[in-house]
Amino acid sequence: MFAALYLLYAVRVLHIRSGLVGVLIGAGAIGAVLGSLVTKPLAARIGAGWAYAAGCLLYAAPLVLWPLAHGAMPLVLAMLFAAEFVSGFGLMVLDITIGVIFAAIIPDTLRSRVTGAFQAVNYGTRPLGALLGGLLGSVLGLRPALWVATLGGVAGFALLLPTPLPRYRLPAVDGPARA
Repeated sequence: MFAALYLLYAVRVLHIRSGLVGVLIGAGAIGAVLGSLVTKPLAARIGAGWAYAAGCLLYAAPLVLWPLAHGAMPLVLAMLFAAEFVSGFGLMVLDITIGVIFAAIIPDTLRSRVTGAFQAVNYGTRPLGALLGGLLGSVLGLRPALWVATLGGVAGFALLLPTPLPRYRLPAVDGPARA
């Protein structure tokens, strides 16, 4: 939902020029690079499960700054830069740690099927989210639809907390350390 809405919101509501939108997207990429560099030590310190959960929160929660953004353009840009940077960081943390968890717990004989099913759900729901975002954006307006999208992402994080996933720790490895 968010991906279908935020560019329209940036240009039509916040009146951000295309070059500055590119800078904001670049902030997410810089955050992702930093996230990729710190994921291994973070997961080693707090556990892969908590690193994944933290990544989910850091990916979703900063995006609430998009519908919150208003006021002077420098303030708006600072808010959105921070949102994109931290969200990109969180995305890389969650993506790397779930890959490591999958590698550790899914037997080799099932890995391709589980990965295929995971990707079908992950990528298959995106067009539905985009359609829902477009529908809500048309009916409610872009800002309210962004609130639904961003708070929905934070609620997804909350659903992880009562599961065993946050407390998952990678098994000890004999020989060279794994990622």
